[in-house]
Amino acid sequence: TRTSIEKGRLHRPEREGVHVRIGVIGAGHIGGTAATLFARAGHEVAVSNSRGPDSLAPLVTSIGRGAHADSPEGAAKFGDPILLAIPWRRMDG
Repeated sequence: TRTSIEKGRLHRPEREGVHVRIGVIGAGHIGGTAATLFARAGHEVAVSNSRGPDSLAPLVTSIGRGAHADSPEGAAKFGDPILLAIPWRRMDG
């Protein structure tokens, strides 16, 4: 894989134009930041949390184009891949 650094950014020519639908489960510091970076890179992002899509309106507005709020189940179905960004203590089992 050919990789170069241009103006401080990692650049992989063979990946240009590739758009991915990404589901983000957990919209805290890590999930919210990742969703923002994914959308800025041109990917579609479904963001979710345990409080429901309505609680994500400020985050989705700040991310802008390419982002929408969904339920955790909806984000999991939407994304390929899926980022699970929830606290360990919230995991079942």
